[in-house]
Amino acid sequence: MRLTMVLNLKFPRGNMWIGKYRLVPPMGEGVRSSALKRLTWEYECMKLLSKPYLTEAQEACQPDWDAALANREKYQRIKLDMFGFDHVKMDDHLKHLNNEKKWE
Repeated sequence: MRLTMVLNLKFPRGNMWIGKYRLVPPMGEGVRSSALKRLTWEYECMKLLSKPYLTEAQEACQPDWDAALANREKYQRIKLDMFGFDHVKMDDHLKHLNNEKKWE
């Protein structure tokens, strides 16, 4: 009887990762460190989400968004001017065709 138990339970029946007779993979050092990293990251996220408002000191350290937007527009204009492309209309593309010719 014990022999049949040992032989039958050598490999788990069905899906080997879920169920009553599942194989639990050994927890090595890498798995522990990644689980600890994930838990600390989740703790930091929950700590930030628990206090969604800024304090006065934190608000004073925030950048001036109007100046940042103006600066961004300036750099976008510089980037567009760097390529030197002019605005082109469809008439400029089609003016070589004989579309002005009148039919009799």
